[in-house]
Amino acid sequence: ERLESTSSAAAPRDASRGGAAGAGTPATAPPTLTGSEIGFDLGQSAGGKLFLSFVDPRSPAEAAGLRQGDVVLTLEGRRVATAAEGMRAAEEAWRTNREINLSVERQGREIFFQVH
Repeated sequence: ERLESTSSAAAPRDASRGGAAGAGTPATAPPTLTGSEIGFDLGQSAGGKLFLSFVDPRSPAEAAGLRQGDVVLTLEGRRVATAAEGMRAAEEAWRTNREINLSVERQGREIFFQVH
């Protein structure tokens, strides 16, 4: 099955803009590879399933227990059709509440998470 990833990162970061460890980056906000404060990117399989294509180390997403490869079932209590729609919903929830509620399928079980 072909997998596609939707990243919120526009371009690689350089140290002069705080994108590398220690270069103007506060200790409480480690640099992200996803380009998102929440620390995950979504992908979508050719069959339409949404999944976590990447989880940043030391991010709120990793701290919540999310793992790369988890299949996303719901975001903020509803199903989303595309990776782009899912990222918009997650980023909107984060901006509004500094929290994201989602459920994922892992090893055949639905697991609920709060990212904060």
